[in-house]
Amino acid sequence: MLPSSNQTSLTNNTSSSSASSGSESAAISYSSYETSPTNFNPLIARNIVNFLKIVSKLKHTLRTGWVDCKVQHPESIASHMYRMGIISMLTRNQPNIDTDKCIKMSLVHDLSEAIAGDITPHAGVSKEEKYRLEREAIERMRSTLLEGVNGTDKESEEYIQTVNEMLNLWQEYEDGTTPEAIIMKDIDRFDMVLQALEYETEQNLHLKTFYESTKGSFQTDMFKTLMKEVYAQKDKLEDQRRNK
Repeated sequence: MLPSSNQTSLTNNTSSSSASSGSESAAISYSSYETSPTNFNPLIARNIVNFLKIVSKLKHTLRTGWVDCKVQHPESIASHMYRMGIISMLTRNQPNIDTDKCIKMSLVHDLSEAIAGDITPHAGVSKEEKYRLEREAIERMRSTLLEGVNGTDKESEEYIQTVNEMLNLWQEYEDGTTPEAIIMKDIDRFDMVLQALEYETEQNLHLKTFYESTKGSFQTDMFKTLMKEVYAQKDKLEDQRRNK
């Protein structure tokens, strides 16, 4: 049935209104949304936003080891880093450990993977080449953060120090020689094996390689003890499977 003249008029008016609304929306300048004066350097603000757009890839990049093992809904790199941060908070009573430094290190230790990707030992890439790719990624991030920043005023000078601290923590983790880097390596391995146990329990998988690849590699008393608990729970899981 054809629409009545009133319906046609209403339709035309609605279409006209929608078109007008779309046109008005397109004409909006979003720069007008925040016009209050600030003392923060707009160049630094631009660099931070551009850097965070790179870092955002970590939220969506799945960890390669789990993907290769056909884990359903595997964790992202960022979710791994997040739990490492939580674990780091629990190191506060450990001797000779700067817990705040560990928390920061947990947030940056895989930063390069936003550009270089998650390169596993099974990728056919040498350790030297892996380090080169990841170091290049870190330098690209440094360039993004410091583009046009000359350090001629206190704000930019302190900003440069912050950027250097963040990226130097990445290098410290890679070197693996300080007390914080050593315990962070344990945290990294512990989180991986614990995650393997969770996937095995939830998805009835067999992820033996993750236990074998970390056997005997833990260096701190805290994580040797935590791994005893993980191994005990793994044994319990295997007993349950055998008794089914």
